Parts: sequence; C-alpha cells; structure tokens
Amino acid sequence: MEIPTKTDWKESWLGLDEAAAFKNFYGKDLKEALQLFEQCAMSYQEDLIYMPEVPFKYYVRAYFRFLASEKS
Repeated sequence: MEIPTKTDWKESWLGLDEAAAFKNFYGKDLKEALQLFEQCAMSYQEDLIYMPEVPFKYYVRAYFRFLASEKS
C-alpha cells in the first residue's frame, strides 16, 4: 500500500479537524506516522477519526504498530 495521495484525502483539509489530520499526516510514510504516535499518541490518535477511508486504512497500521510496541 502506497502513501495516500491528495486525491485519497478527498478535500478533507477543508474542515477544521480534518485539516489538522491532513496537516499532521499528509505525505508521511508509516515510519514517520509511527514516530508521531510515539511522540504524543493521545493527540495524533484523534486524527485517525477525521481521515477519509484510504488514509485511515494506511495510517491506522502505524497506530497498531505503536500499540503493540513497548512505547505505548
């Protein structure tokens, strides 16, 4: 699975919470997303709720990796 494109985000950056998720995750690979969760999972996990389906399916994998790690 490839990094979600701007098209995959479906203009979700137009809403306030959606824009935060887009700003935080757009263009990041799974390793970079995992680093975000390791920095502050409580903040970044909420972004998953506001993602369209394609980015959600991609970035939730990083969140699951974080939950399975010793850093969670």
